[in-house]
Amino acid sequence: MYVKSNYITNAYGRLKYLFDEPAHDGSAHRVLGVNGSHVYLWGPRGQPYPAQSGYFLNQQFKLVRNQAANRRKRQQAQHIICSFSDHEMPTDDPEHIRDEVNQINHLVSGFMAEYFPNTQWVSAIQADGQEGHKLHCHILINSVQPDGKCVRTNKFSVGRLRHEWNNYLKEHYLEVTGHVYVNPFDKDKPGKVVKPKGWQAALKETLQ
Repeated sequence: MYVKSNYITNAYGRLKYLFDEPAHDGSAHRVLGVNGSHVYLWGPRGQPYPAQSGYFLNQQFKLVRNQAANRRKRQQAQHIICSFSDHEMPTDDPEHIRDEVNQINHLVSGFMAEYFPNTQWVSAIQADGQEGHKLHCHILINSVQPDGKCVRTNKFSVGRLRHEWNNYLKEHYLEVTGHVYVNPFDKDKPGKVVKPKGWQAALKETLQ
């Protein structure tokens, strides 16, 4: 699994991007699964509808941020992206996609409860990328907790998140998916390193 992290100054813009935009690949489904904590999600308890309103979720995030001592805090949320490889969560069998979405929801829920307890967050699982259609999960964490305390920004460094995710998956991936987790960044089993091409090499290849 590959992890990215970036801070957000416009939470509504990101929630609108995740939940209100059409699928990037032209398919009928932008979001395949949704999860969250300290948010009200449309649908039955424990089985919310994939379709949610970015505006409605943002109103809930705003109510919590208004409890912070510093209401002019520039950072409104943190955006974490967890992308699964075809080996970890294959998408070649449409009949199994629902099972894999449920497994990702289970893993995300457990990880957030362990490493980000008492935070307000919402997640969206998607596979509508133009390239690869890999299953990936967007997690948006409010910068303020429901108790009014701000979430510490040092918890969002990419190195720290990858380390914590790898530790969590080593402990729980097997019980959730039935497969053994293999860390793609394991230094003992280095993969092939592909160096990016410079523009000169890319132009030469194109001309050839």
